Amino acid sequence: MRRIFLAIAIAAALLSCEEKIPRVENYQHSSSSLAKVVSYSLIGNRIIKVGFSEPVELMEALYDGRRRVVSQFGQEFSIDIGRMISRGERFEISLLSRSFEGAISRMTLLFYGINESIPSLLINEVSIKGTSSSPDRIELAVIADGNSAGVLITDNQYSFIMPDLELKKHDIVVIYWDKKTEVRSEERGSYKTHYLMASSPSTLSGTSGIIEIRSHSGGDVMDAIVYSDDYAKSYGGMGSEKLEKRAGELSESGAWPDIPLYSGYVTSSRVLARLPGYTDTDTADDWFTTKARMSSFGKENIYDPYEE
Repeated sequence: MRRIFLAIAIAAALLSCEEKIPRVENYQHSSSSLAKVVSYSLIGNRIIKVGFSEPVELMEALYDGRRRVVSQFGQEFSIDIGRMISRGERFEISLLSRSFEGAISRMTLLFYGINESIPSLLINEVSIKGTSSSPDRIELAVIADGNSAGVLITDNQYSFIMPDLELKKHDIVVIYWDKKTEVRSEERGSYKTHYLMASSPSTLSGTSGIIEIRSHSGGDVMDAIVYSDDYAKSYGGMGSEKLEKRAGELSESGAWPDIPLYSGYVTSSRVLARLPGYTDTDTADDWFTTKARMSSFGKENIYDPYEE
């Protein structure tokens, strides 16, 4: 019973200067447990849907710098935030809930505004052992028109959310992973090359790693490559348990069902490049290693494979 009285005291302290909220008096157990969020989604860029592990009192919601008293009981809730979230916009909402046992918990949920016009993108060229003069970069080829707002690029160490850019088929996007660059767009005949800066705190994950494009944070995998130099004997050649697990998930889903792309020839002067014409079988057959001086970041790839 002491825990119940403590929970009520905490609730009273939290709400002492706020609007009166009905109390939950139906305590079934003497022990307190925290209800957990088991599902949440953004509907129509305006409605937040949240599901809990058990019935709760949803007490308040904090967002856009303001507090809203909710005072609803149930297990699933729909919250109209009163405005449209822009596509790709980062949006946080903090919820205060109380279980039937009196346990109070606060959780913060992160959303990105839904983009209904995602372009088709492929990973086209990668520098994974960069230098100051030739830094780590990821090049994306635009296969179909769309807007890039909210598209996520990740090496499973760091994730970069792309800005609001109108992209046309045959455009190219070059992402400087951990080095500063001028964010700009340049004309390339009838098309454009866009240069972006991911501002990652670390370089790409070396010669054993994974790079993915997802439609949004938590969204479907649009394209991926799994690569290994075969010298990392541990964890299936991926060098870490995390990467080995993710490689298995991509294999099971069909996003990269093949063995890893061999990256043993990559050096500070050689990069990985996709075959010209944007061949896409989601296998190592789509790729070759080429000298950095022949790499074509910002332009269409040139087939000049490195040979020992």
